[in-house]
Amino acid sequence: MDEKEQKRKHANYLRTQKNYPEALVIFQELCVDTLSDETKWDYWGLSYCLLRLRRYDECMDICRQLYNMYPDFETGNNNYGWALYYKHIKVEQPVLSDALQAGEEIIRYTNPKNKFTPYHSTVFKLLEMLKKEGSKEAETFFEWIEKVHPKELDDTIQKNNDEAGFPPTSTLREKYYMLKTSALLEFGLFEECLQSCDIAIRMTEKPMYNQSYWFKRQKALVYKEMKNYDKALSIMHDIIRVKKDWRAFYDFAEMLYEVGDSESALLYSLQSALRDRNGDLRQELYMLLYELLMEKGMEQEAADHLFLIKDMRETLGLEPDEGVLNLLTKLENSITAKPIIEIQEDLANLWKELLFESPENQHGAVLRILPNGHSGFVKSDLGGSYYFQMSEYLGNRRAIREGLRVKFILEEGYDFKKDQDVKVATFIRPVEKEIF
Repeated sequence: MDEKEQKRKHANYLRTQKNYPEALVIFQELCVDTLSDETKWDYWGLSYCLLRLRRYDECMDICRQLYNMYPDFETGNNNYGWALYYKHIKVEQPVLSDALQAGEEIIRYTNPKNKFTPYHSTVFKLLEMLKKEGSKEAETFFEWIEKVHPKELDDTIQKNNDEAGFPPTSTLREKYYMLKTSALLEFGLFEECLQSCDIAIRMTEKPMYNQSYWFKRQKALVYKEMKNYDKALSIMHDIIRVKKDWRAFYDFAEMLYEVGDSESALLYSLQSALRDRNGDLRQELYMLLYELLMEKGMEQEAADHLFLIKDMRETLGLEPDEGVLNLLTKLENSITAKPIIEIQEDLANLWKELLFESPENQHGAVLRILPNGHSGFVKSDLGGSYYFQMSEYLGNRRAIREGLRVKFILEEGYDFKKDQDVKVATFIRPVEKEIF
């Protein structure tokens, strides 16, 4: 093996070990020779190290040399695409015009069928950026969404931010339809949104664990905007039977409130609040609870929700909500300001107290805990036994045992094995001291 080949081998070894600074030095020595078939991969190694060291402009200079001589050299084109992506698109505060220009370059020089390309990452990132811009960028959004074809997208799982209410993870194909349908809804293209939702539902419909509920929710929101409340409520009712998700309960509650059913709206708002175990309650839900409690004459309790909104916005560094401040000013003579921790504790107790006044409130005992430890059955004093998920137990889960006296709420559910509607026990809490 000659000296040049030894250098090449050592440089690639350092590169694979992620020792990019030392590998870069050797590749630079190798690339003093003219670009040719023999040195093509040396130039690629040089561009790759520059990419990893975030020296994007230098990386792109090398990649342009590679493209001029070897335009079909996809591996080199990918480095060029990734340099553009990291410099202009995946940055903390991207400039939309620069990102779009970089995106045009990326899709021109990279192959979407190559799994190492930044093609799809670029398109999805730009779609998210364009959607945040709202209707003023609607035309550009739909131009970009046509640059990907859902049938060609693989089942790679992507993490989603929660800003748009997307599930925590989804496949690329699911995310395509999530972005498309949410944009169609936001831009008021309702019929097109319904059609896309139906396509997505057929694609994602699987037993029990699936994202189809998200697209069904989108359909319900479309029908709500179209003032077709019967269809909207019917879809949301079907969703909450199988998906005990705080967001779905909030959507259902909001629709019920809009059609004048305040009692039911309060019931489902409370369930939404109590199901948000991670403290991610949204301002809209606080405001809905404020409105519903004001109707019941519970001014202090209603105002406490406004204080929570005010504190939430301050914590997140957001501008104050003038509407919330005005409401608090109007109520200041009839309410008492309290420490936020006290408000949080008071409201958590209030939510439970109001929910447990429901006619569906039952007394009984834990009948059986299944071997998996994740679920079981409770027996009602009124007769009948009901399935429950351990996540619905509000006490100390290490202390739950067969025979423990409990209270619980009966809700509609769905038995996938038997393919039938059932009643399930939710919001289970002990009525006697829990013993370890």
